Amino acid sequence: MPPYSTDEVCRLAHISYRQVDYWIRTGLLTPSIRVAEGPGSLRRFSQADVDRVRLVKALLDAGISLQRIRRHRTDLRRLALKLVNDLEQLIDLVPAEAAS
Repeated sequence: MPPYSTDEVCRLAHISYRQVDYWIRTGLLTPSIRVAEGPGSLRRFSQADVDRVRLVKALLDAGISLQRIRRHRTDLRRLALKLVNDLEQLIDLVPAEAAS
């Protein structure tokens, strides 16, 4: 349950800490709850952040280059938000259908 630490994001997305750190340092990913502000400070990620990391990982696994993902990151963020909203709407429908 959010907020997630960097270690939790890595575990949930099946990627290394080094990858997440690189993506943050290069601007591909920004923790939406708390950004690290110096040595020893902790980053905190939302569920939407985790979903974005998973999406980037899936695209990389599908053979899409990180450079291409970076070029289209605005579109990817919009797509990720839409997917999350669509999933939430589907989840909301399940109990209503089960009660019928």
